[in-house]
Amino acid sequence: MNPFAQLNRPILSAETQRSPEVLHETLAQTLQSPSASLSDVKAQLHALRPWLVGLDPQSRYAEVSKYFAGARTLSWLWGKAYHISNDLLRAYGFLQDLAVFLVAERKDRFMEDWLFVELSKEDEAALDTNARLWRATLWRSLILAELVFATSSTLCLDAPILRLFNLHDKRRSFPSDPSPGRTSAWPAVLIIVGHVGPNDCSSTNVRLYEDLIRYAEGFEKKKQQNHFPALSVGCKLRLCHPTRPNAEPFLRQLKLQQELDRDDLPANRATFKARASLMELIKRAEVVLSLDDPQGALGWLQQTKHAYQTAFAQRGVMNIVREKIVNALGDSRKPSQH
Repeated sequence: MNPFAQLNRPILSAETQRSPEVLHETLAQTLQSPSASLSDVKAQLHALRPWLVGLDPQSRYAEVSKYFAGARTLSWLWGKAYHISNDLLRAYGFLQDLAVFLVAERKDRFMEDWLFVELSKEDEAALDTNARLWRATLWRSLILAELVFATSSTLCLDAPILRLFNLHDKRRSFPSDPSPGRTSAWPAVLIIVGHVGPNDCSSTNVRLYEDLIRYAEGFEKKKQQNHFPALSVGCKLRLCHPTRPNAEPFLRQLKLQQELDRDDLPANRATFKARASLMELIKRAEVVLSLDDPQGALGWLQQTKHAYQTAFAQRGVMNIVREKIVNALGDSRKPSQH
């Protein structure tokens, strides 16, 4: 199934005949209405799409930012999809749909430049269905991260973007995937987006930390069962230096900022637990990408280049992805073949 099939949904002719000004006003009113639903918002976004896709990328983001750049607006969206329904996957699904809606037909975003190799027709044909699905899954994850952290520098989410891509088994291994000892035919991909500061320990954040803890505790079992081989995690959690002096060199090399030294508040205790859980996920993952924001992502990766290359050397990952990231980091050497 085409992951972007939702973009082909028909738009009511009556909606397309309305002016952008009228559609903008309707969307603004909907976002302010306590009785509005996610379906209402999605319908109006799709009504705006024919007009938005005609704009240049900078203008498109400027227009959408009017409605989705503020913490209040995104809190409203999460409230509809997460706090009320208590369904995290539904909330993620809505933002994913919104992300795809925004970046459709755009070719200038950074993830296409630095993550994926320009494949020839022969190379593309050599990839089996699994490899193509894996690439599409990772791309879709990064599109979502781009939406959330590029729309505004002051963006603040009240819930994690936590999703396990349910790409079940019954799939063949990658033809170019030689990693020894892997129990799954798919790489375990951990994508970390965003961070949280010491003043963001609200009750909602405690809830998202608890979600992350439960997720981390169940990850190993699910991976062993080969049910959920590819994962994407996004949360408002700034990773910190491990407190143990004998921490793995890879984790030390990440130079992650240490904070929240006090352990006397419930929120801080939850943060410590979530931090430890996320560290465990990093150690288990076979591909680790961390994006603070799309504009600064390459600079951040450049600073931690050695750590990422060390990770690639220690873990067998799909050569296509590894080669593209290493090249983007300015290293002309080809990744070693495992």
